[in-house]
This record gives sequence, structure tokens and C-alpha cells, in this order.
Amino acid sequence: MNSIKKLLVSKSYLIFLMFLISSVSALAVRLEAYNDGIYGPVDRIPSEHLFYNVNLIEKSGVVMANAYLRISNGLVVESGQMRSGLFNPETERAQLHDMEGKWIYPAFIDAWTHLGQAPIDKATASNEAPQYESHTRGAGSWNEAVTPQWRAINNPGELKHDELAARRQAGFSVVHVLPRDHIFRGTSFVRDLRNRDLPKTLIKADASIALGFEKGSSKQVYPDSLMGAIALIRQTFLDLRYFEQAKDSGCMEGECLVLQALRSQQLVGLPIYFEARDTLGALRALRIAREFGLKFAIRSDGLEYEHREEFRQLRSSLGSLILSVDYPQAINQKHLAKAKAENFLKQISLRELRRWEQAPANLQAMENSELPFAISFGNEKAAKEFWSGLRRALSYGLSPDQALRALTQEPAKILGIDSQVGTLEVGKRANFLVSSGDLFRRSDAEVLENWISGEKSVEADKEKDSEEKDTAKETVTETTKDIAKIEEAPKNADVAAAAEIVKADPKIVIRKILSSRTFPNMAYGWETLPQVEEVLIRNATLWTNSKPGILKNADILLRDGKIAAVGNNLVRWALLDGVKVIDATDLHVTPGIIDEHSHIAISQGVNEASHSVTSEVRIGDVLDPNDVSIYRLLGGGVTASQLLHGSANSIGGQSALIKLRWGVGAEDLKIKGAPGFIKFALGENVKQSNWGDLYSSRYPQTRMGVSGVVEDAFQRALAYRADKKAAFDANQPFPINLKLETLQEILENRRFITCHSYVQSEMLGLMELAEKMGFRVNTFTHVLEGYKIAPEMAAHGASASTFSDWWAYKFEVRQAIPYNASIMTRSGVNVAINSDDNEQAGRLNQEAAKAVKYGDLSEEEALKLVTLNPAKALHLDGQMGSLEVGKDADIVLWSSHPLSMKARAMKTFVDGRLYFDRDRDLAQRSAIEVEKQELWDRMQKSIELEKLPTLKKEEVEKRMKQPSNADHKHQHRCEEIHNEYNR
Repeated sequence: MNSIKKLLVSKSYLIFLMFLISSVSALAVRLEAYNDGIYGPVDRIPSEHLFYNVNLIEKSGVVMANAYLRISNGLVVESGQMRSGLFNPETERAQLHDMEGKWIYPAFIDAWTHLGQAPIDKATASNEAPQYESHTRGAGSWNEAVTPQWRAINNPGELKHDELAARRQAGFSVVHVLPRDHIFRGTSFVRDLRNRDLPKTLIKADASIALGFEKGSSKQVYPDSLMGAIALIRQTFLDLRYFEQAKDSGCMEGECLVLQALRSQQLVGLPIYFEARDTLGALRALRIAREFGLKFAIRSDGLEYEHREEFRQLRSSLGSLILSVDYPQAINQKHLAKAKAENFLKQISLRELRRWEQAPANLQAMENSELPFAISFGNEKAAKEFWSGLRRALSYGLSPDQALRALTQEPAKILGIDSQVGTLEVGKRANFLVSSGDLFRRSDAEVLENWISGEKSVEADKEKDSEEKDTAKETVTETTKDIAKIEEAPKNADVAAAAEIVKADPKIVIRKILSSRTFPNMAYGWETLPQVEEVLIRNATLWTNSKPGILKNADILLRDGKIAAVGNNLVRWALLDGVKVIDATDLHVTPGIIDEHSHIAISQGVNEASHSVTSEVRIGDVLDPNDVSIYRLLGGGVTASQLLHGSANSIGGQSALIKLRWGVGAEDLKIKGAPGFIKFALGENVKQSNWGDLYSSRYPQTRMGVSGVVEDAFQRALAYRADKKAAFDANQPFPINLKLETLQEILENRRFITCHSYVQSEMLGLMELAEKMGFRVNTFTHVLEGYKIAPEMAAHGASASTFSDWWAYKFEVRQAIPYNASIMTRSGVNVAINSDDNEQAGRLNQEAAKAVKYGDLSEEEALKLVTLNPAKALHLDGQMGSLEVGKDADIVLWSSHPLSMKARAMKTFVDGRLYFDRDRDLAQRSAIEVEKQELWDRMQKSIELEKLPTLKKEEVEKRMKQPSNADHKHQHRCEEIHNEYNR
């Protein structure tokens, strides 16, 4: 009886307990429904799934045939080889999925998107005066383009369903959303791609620090150039360094807010993502990273292969490259009128055609260079375009394992979310793809399902139209090399089985590239860079610019990049092994021409035309080694140039002294150990006389105001130097000011002034100010009224760098005369003749010859105007400017008298390397046309056979009217204030 009672009691208890549990469950449903608001009750679908009989890729290089994957509550809980006992009580509650013939991969992660971020409004009204101060409301930086406190998570914008769907169809489950406006842009966030509100899809709220060179929507005039943007970045990082060192930073509240934001972001180890417009910009960003001991993840233009050696040199500062599979589009000949087709090909540069063919091999080049990279979905497009681009990269040699790693593990690692996503290891999110076959080895495989946190995404628009099926067929090939075999997986019992299942038909095959990458990768580039040679030039007329004068029938020996011997009858050197002998009978040899005032090879702005004092900016930050002007000037006998800032400022930017080493990188153009120079300016350009009525608010607006600005700047520099010394003596941190640091270098004779000038009164005034402040003006450039004050210049110790016979091109040059160079020379001034123009720079020997006519200088004196004298002005005469033993082997072999109109540079050596040879140049001209035609024909064939996307007819017609020829860009003179920065 008692046992029966106990049984009844226990049954009653169980019934009560079951009722209680069911009530709590019902309550939970109601709570979930309440919490979901308008979305209603949560669907009661099984949260556990078992996928079996599948080819499972757990991560790149780890493959299991006949495998299974079990997920629960959005996480991976188990995976492995199919085994007995797999279907047991533990898995009975799971929804079963028989995946026979299917593949499962980790879902992809897009490391770079601007999803939901509003487009940048860069438009500026042409009728508005320039804005010099920040108009930001509330606390913030002095510069509108510095906004690190901005958080994209607080401004996520609206995501369009189509944008999410396209990425899901392509195989992406997670995206990194970066802010796109300003230079210091704030922090990004990471979310998954489910159609849910952001709080439910958020993976990481502050994922990275976003930077870029373009100031975006900021209307503030500074920065007005790429070099100004770099200076602003550099100064901000220096301010941050001081802020971290100083207990009382003394910063204003707004600046403190900015620096606190940056400091807190760096303290938690957020990666820095940098958006560069092009490959050269990416390298500039990495140099900034190296300067401050940082690492940047970089996105640029997909042409990194052209400078892969430089990326390797900067490897320690590279977090990762973010690469897309968007390539230069083809130009369809059908969009051209027949009569215009031939002419159109002449308007396309070889560089453009090469990039069309070579860009799909960029990923393979980065893999071979062992550089880390992630693959991004890229610009807005359909899923089929992404896979078309990715498979083109695979057909150009990118390994399948590396492709998968770049889409999963690499982006997860650099974003710091690799503990959650990127592989299908136990405990990670159940983000995976189901495909019909091997996605990376078969061109007919496609993504069938995309599971994100255990939820299946099924897209309605799978794009299964017949056109897509046609384009997914076997690609046109030059070879049939099979890349179907997977790279060796980790040694385990599953490898043998995996190898069998992984073998696929060779539908993606290795393609052959017709064109070769050269240095630089454009017309007249080198297949291999010139090497130092031992060269004996015999029986030439040598213009030594030294005590021996002009030597007839003489010899000169070049060895180890230097001039090893000069004289008559050096025939004994010809007997040595490896010495190349050049018979120069009836030819002339001179030192290489040196252009003291040039603006070639400068990217996105010769002027930082915003403020009147911009001594913090550096031309050396924005060198463009691919500027074809370098090659052309070698053909005119030029071997070295000073690249100057423009003349928009009282005190402009720092110059760069370069050798014209055609084919090397930007840093290797620079003359190592060269002294520092800076550009000053006087006159109309500085006081904005000709800038228009709107430019009437920047001080100075008069010539006497220019003098006042310069003196005030040096007074501030003196005070700065005293404060800095006091801080260092007290072992206290000190806030470095790049503007004043540069002026301090001038005061200490560690940097020298080249001053744009015309009017005698202003030049006298600057010399007087310099002497009062304890320095001197190194060079007056242009100096068209120099003949009036030549004795004063000589007494001051100033050089002159002038034009031969330019006048009447603006009001302040109205008293120029062609005898200027000769009069100053006779007065004891060191005089050079410069170009200030990329076209005239190739004829400086002829410009120097005019001084023989105007002023009766000797021929030797005239040649020195463009060789030894500019070397003296640049403090480089110890290594160049004359044919003397021990100096750099920078020489030119001329066809005739070097001051003659008929003279042609036959060979130009820089550091003993033959960088220009007229015979090679003539041969290259025809070779270039042949290569262009071959590439054009291949482009048309690929359009027909591969169904490649092409430029629209309207775009082609626009190109006909305004050809975009990158090899023929025009360099501006120092007055130029308009540039392509931030456009």
C-alpha cells in the first residue's frame, strides 16, 4: 500500500514537474516573442544539424573525404571521418543532411567593405572662399580630417538586401565594415551577413583603426596635397607619442579627445587598416608604419606585383595586403569605328595593356613573394563576377590552398576574430558553405548553401541562367598543366583518402602571360636593372670641368660606380678581364647634367598650397619612380635633379635630391647622404595676386607681409628651440612640431634654402633677415633681377639658379634680361641654369649654350652652368659635376659638341650603370608597337572566347576624346596649385 502511495505521489510529482517545465518553456517562447518585437515568435527549428557523407575542408590544407560535421546552437561541436556508431542517441535529435557528392568549406570573411557607409561628398563650391579653420562642432581636432573618435558601429547606415545577398551567394558570411571619410577615420566593426538587426549579427564593435590619405568631405584647405596628408599623419602620431609620454600633455580639450581615442585604440591592440589609392600609395603608408614601429593592413589597387620587391623590404611593417579580384577591364574593338581603331591603339599606353593581362596574376605573385594577404569581395558586383575573377587568379597560378586561406584564416587573424571564425574547428561558429564540387579546382562548381551561425541562407536569385553556365565552362588555355592535385595536407590517416576525392578534372588550368614585367612596368622599362660595369671610353673629347680643362683624344675609366682614371692613353686598362671598351672617336664626354630646379616625379601635388608656412611637408614622401620624364631626361643627358616644392607659400616644403635611376623604387632614387633643402618663395605667387578674388583672406597679401611671415616663423623656431633644450635638460618629454623642427634645421645650417624670387628688393630683404637670424640664403632660383644685386649676392654667399632667356610671362618678370646669368657669373656668383619644366629639362645643354651668345661666357663656363655649378649649389660637388677621379660615374657620351643644337646623348651613365642607350631606345620604339599590337589582339580574342567584361561603349568613346595615357603624364611648374589629390 505504501509503495502504491509512493508511486502515485511520484507520478503526481512528475506530472507537476512536466507541467512546470512546459509552462516555463511556454513563458520562454512568450519572452522571446516579446523581445523580438515585430518579428513575432522564434521559429522552432532544430538547432542541431548533422551533415554526413561530405568532402569536408576543415581549414586550408586539411581535407577529409567521406566525413561528417555536427553543429549545435550555431557552433561546431564535432567533425571527422565517417565512423560506425555516428548515428546514436546523442545525434538522434539532430536534423540529418546526407551530403553525398557535396563539399563543405569554411565560409569566407571579407576584410574590407564600406557596407552601409554613406558616400563621401567631396564637392566644393567654386564660389566659396577657402576654409582655413575647422568647422567641426564640439570637441575635436584642429583639422576636420582627423576624427579617430568616430565609430562606425554608431553610424552603421542601412544595408541593402541585394548587397548582403550578393556576398552570401559568393560565399561570404562575415564582413569588416570600415568608415570611409577623412584621414583618421575612426574605428570599424565586424558583423555577420544574416538578415538580422546589427545587435544580433555583431561580432566585434571596434575591430580596427581606419586611415587613408584622402581627407574626404573635409572642406578645410589643409591638407591640399598628398605630401600634406602624409605630414598630417606623421604629426598626429608624434602628438600621440608625446601624449603617452607626458603626464600633463597640455593639449586642448578637443585635441585630448582625439589623442585619447587613438591611445585607447592602440592600447587594446586594434590593427590599423590603411586605404591607399594605388600601389605607390601603399608603399608610402608602409614607410609611415615603419617610421613609427607600427603594422598596417593595406588596401590599394591590385597592382602590387609591379613593386613586390619593395613590399618584401617593408614586410616587417605589413600586417596584411587586402586584395580584390577586380581587374582592369578590356576594351572591345567593336565599340570603335573601324577608321578609329588603329588610331585608338596609339592612344593606349603599353602599361595599360600590360596591366590588363598581368593583373589577374597579382595574387599568385604575392603568394610567391611570401607576403600575407586576404582576398576581398571588392566593389559591388554579382556573385558570379567574384568567382569569375577568383578563378582567373587561380588560372594564373594562385594555389587553391592559398586562395582559401586568404578568404578565411588570414582575414580572421588580422581582425582578431580567429577564435570564432575562419575554420571549422570545434567551438567555432558554424559558418560554412555547401558546394556542388571543388570550388577552387572546378570551374563548374557553385555555392549551394551558406550557413551563418548555424542558420541556412537560401538565396532566391541563384543566377542559374544559361549565360552563366556557358561562361563557367573550360577557360581558354595556352597550356594544359593540371593543378587539380591538392597541396600536401597534415600527415594523418585521412590524407590518402582525401587525395583520391580531391582529384578533379583540369577545368581550371594554368595560363601563360605573354608580356614580361619590366622595371618600371611600362614602355622603355628594363627586363633586368642596369648593373655596374667596368667601362673604358677611349679617344673622346673630355670636358672635365676641372684643372685639365678640355682633353682631346682622351680616355676615361669607370669602375665600381666611380670615375677610376682620366687621361690620355689608358689603353692598359683595356687588357683587364671584364672591361668593356667603347670607341668614342669624334664623340664628346661630359659630366651628367644636374637640374637644380625640377618638378618631375612628384605625385598628387607640387604645392601644399593651403597655409603660408608648410615646412613640415616633404617632396621625398611622394616620389613617383614610374614617371616617364625620368627616362626622357636621361635621353637629354640629365643624371640628377632637385625636386622642389612649388611657390605657393612663403615657406614651402622640403625638397628631394635624386639620381635619375630609371627603374628603381622611390627610395632608391634619393641621393643617400645628400644635404637637406627647402623651398621659400617671394612675390606674386605667395601673396596670391593671381589666385582670384576669393583668395583674399590668407596672410600675407602683400610683399612686405611675406617678409613678416618669414621673420615670425623664425622667431617661433628660436623660441621652440629654447623650450626644447630646456625640456631635454630637465629630462622631460617635449612635443615635436615638424614645422618648427625644419626651421630649426635651417637655423643650425643643417638645411638650406632655395628661394623662388624675381624682384631685387625682396631678395635683398631676405638676405638681410637671414643675416640677422644667423643663417644664409643658399640659392635664389629664377632670380631674374639678380643682375641688379649680383655683388650683394656674392657677398652673402648665395648661388643663383636662373633661366636662360625667359621673360614677360607675368608682371614681376618684366625687367628680366638674357644677360642675367653672365652678369652674375662675372660678379662672382655661382650660377646655374635650371628647367622648372619637364620638357625644357631635356635640353639644358642648349639652354646653357645661350650664355655664350648672351654675355660671352666661354664654352667651358657655359657647360658648368648645368653641371658643376648646380652641384656646388646643392653641396654635391664633392661627388658629381666634373670628370675627376673618385667622383660618381655620372657621365654622358654625346654625338657631337655638347652645346650644339645637333648634339644627342648617345649613352648616359649614372653611378657607372648605363641607364640610357640611344641604340636600345631606337630598338625599343618598334618593339613597343609590336608588343602593344600583340596584347591588343589577345585582348580581343579573350573578349570573344572568355566572355570578359569590357568597358561600355560610352566609356570607350569618351576615351577617344580624352585618352587616359598613363605613360605621358604632364608635370607642372612651380606655380601649379591644382592637383589630383582628394579627387
